[in-house]
Amino acid sequence: MGVLARSQLIEQRLFHLLPSDHLTHVKISKASLWRDSVWEFDVNDPVTADKRCIYVVRWDFDMPDGSRFTDPKWENLLGVMRRFVWSWMVDPRDGYAARPGTITGTTVGIRLLVRWMSEQRYTAISELTPEAVEDYLLYVAEHLGQSADEIDD
Repeated sequence: MGVLARSQLIEQRLFHLLPSDHLTHVKISKASLWRDSVWEFDVNDPVTADKRCIYVVRWDFDMPDGSRFTDPKWENLLGVMRRFVWSWMVDPRDGYAARPGTITGTTVGIRLLVRWMSEQRYTAISELTPEAVEDYLLYVAEHLGQSADEIDD
């Protein structure tokens, strides 16, 4: 398969493959743009099918240094995490697209990873060596007893 044109990527909702400067005004749902600090998904309730549910992904969480993840200093890592989350929903490599409810629950893990990376002075996923991943797994094990609310703070 050849390279898809920008219009094809937008039509197929493959926003994660677009250059960053093409994402500013991309609408990802009825209520949210790519650049928003909160992604809101309005979908049919999978159980009742007649009720609407709102699923939210918050990108503006607090970082260990007192900044917010949406602050300019985190722009590159934020972009990577947004692309990861979006690709999991629309372009999964294993064939199983994540639903907004799954993504919302996963954001607790993303917060944990991003905060750990910050504390360890990593600024990109590509900096994570096998040793760093081992360290992260130990960190996660230490935090398994925390509730999602404690991680969300």
